[in-house]
Amino acid sequence: MNPVFNKIDQKSFMGKINRKWTTVVMAVLTASAISIHMQFKTSNILTVLFILLCTFWYTGMDFRIQQHKTELILSFGFTVCMCLKGLETFDAYESVGLAGKLAIIGCQFLGFLILFYHVICFCYQWESKVQIFRDTDEKEGQKLKKRGILFFIVLLGILVCWFPYYLCNFPGIIISDTADQIQQAMGRYAYSNHHPVLQTWAIKGIFHLGMSLFGSANGAVALYCILQMGVIALIDTSLIMLLHQYRVKKCIIVFTFLYYAWMPYHVMYSFTMWKDSLFGAFLLLFIICAWRLLHGTVFAAAHNKWYVLVWLYLSGIGVSLFRTNGWYAFLASLPFFIVLFWKRQKKVVITLILTVVSVILIKGPVFDYYQVSDADFVESLSIPVQQIGRIVSEGCELSEEQLSFLNEIIDVDKISNTYQPYISDPMKGLIREKGNQTYLIEHKAEYLRLWLQLGLRYPSQYLRAFISQTSGYWYPDTQYWITADGIYSGGGEDITEAPVLSADVKKALEGFLWDYEDIPVIGLLFSIGLGVWLMFLQFGACIKYGKWKQSVLYVPVIMVWLTLLAATPVYAEFRYIYGLFTCLPILLLISFFDYREEIRS
Repeated sequence: MNPVFNKIDQKSFMGKINRKWTTVVMAVLTASAISIHMQFKTSNILTVLFILLCTFWYTGMDFRIQQHKTELILSFGFTVCMCLKGLETFDAYESVGLAGKLAIIGCQFLGFLILFYHVICFCYQWESKVQIFRDTDEKEGQKLKKRGILFFIVLLGILVCWFPYYLCNFPGIIISDTADQIQQAMGRYAYSNHHPVLQTWAIKGIFHLGMSLFGSANGAVALYCILQMGVIALIDTSLIMLLHQYRVKKCIIVFTFLYYAWMPYHVMYSFTMWKDSLFGAFLLLFIICAWRLLHGTVFAAAHNKWYVLVWLYLSGIGVSLFRTNGWYAFLASLPFFIVLFWKRQKKVVITLILTVVSVILIKGPVFDYYQVSDADFVESLSIPVQQIGRIVSEGCELSEEQLSFLNEIIDVDKISNTYQPYISDPMKGLIREKGNQTYLIEHKAEYLRLWLQLGLRYPSQYLRAFISQTSGYWYPDTQYWITADGIYSGGGEDITEAPVLSADVKKALEGFLWDYEDIPVIGLLFSIGLGVWLMFLQFGACIKYGKWKQSVLYVPVIMVWLTLLAATPVYAEFRYIYGLFTCLPILLLISFFDYREEIRS
């Protein structure tokens, strides 16, 4: 036998052996990570099952890291999310020392990193083979005629699906924030930018019209809710028609329609009088317009259609003024869009700059003229307040100087009984109760220095406070309330619940709408964390396949998400991130488009 070939055969054999052992080790790490995270007992037989399943799956998969850098970065991010949330489980290992806990953390990190890396590689391989477009040979005239008819069918279909639920909640859903806005609209309270003044003015105008037409506050609320439903349905329909125009397969268009028409949060938010419903709609409209303008030379010269620029301007105003963090997200996104459009379409850049100027004028001279007050300073301090609150509530040592400073702005003795890890309102309430925010504003630098000093001294408490306060926005297995119900009594306008349909009908309809929330897998449609992961997964797909320009379309939603990590008052408030879910269909589809091919309008 030729010794050269014998040597090659031996190397090949040893390579196969080494790969098999590597696969088994990866499977054991993955199963261990799942077991640790789920807090299985060491005798749980499911761990063995996971090892077998992972070994079977990993066998034969050849995903070389140098070819999958995007996947590695994303898997690292998802792994960090799992391990950060997993820190809460380590309190159960009371008998394990520091070295043992570090080993557990390392095992969990490596196991999830391997798992997510393989999952993301598999997803991207699947995406590269999927074709989402349909073939068509329809004549252009027939297409345009059918498109107009289809637009009204889709619009009417969405409203028909929403309307029975609205009749069960007639004249609409009003929360405490909206009641406060109604009081401002009626002139009983001074205007405050704590809630969007633009919406308050809309409420004022529509209420006066509704009262004159129907002679009742219920009629005014009904008019507002019906108009809001119409605006949101029009924007949702615009996306569906855009997908139809770009020849996306009909099954995807149908699923998109059902998503907007039947998902509980879209149904209920359509007639809930709060800022988040319209903010989500405006954010979707802004991304739709940017998408059309970005590929104007491909999608039938959309950049030459002036009305797209008008809608871009109006939606930018809505995004900037219907949520405080929307304004910050818009400003943070602006440089990306300027770079994107500067060389190709300067009129888009001009439109975006006009949007910024308009918002500055509204928030400046216009608000000053109407004596609109800003939200109090403490409203923006959710994360720092919670971190300091955690330190005090756990009895960590503070110097006399630090305690003296804190006592100027908050009653330190009340913190232990007031602090709640997942919501900052109780702590902010203590600061407001002290009534000395002027001192806090005048001593911002000292407060910042105190915050930094305590963070360096107690990093574990700071990290755990951050995890508790934000986990719902990056960890999928988090549940919290999603929609409101009823009418808050503080509106002061004799607004009462007057359902048109019976209680039995309401119970049946709501059962149909909500029952599948508790079904495994389907319940993930309600997960904020999963929505965020899917957004970053598709954002990564754009980066991986060199679609850098298209990746900019994700930036506004990502910026909204980042502002929540910086200042969210509640750990998993769905309405704060509702804009992600209004935009989710378009965010999932952007990376599938091959923009080198011309798609006729």
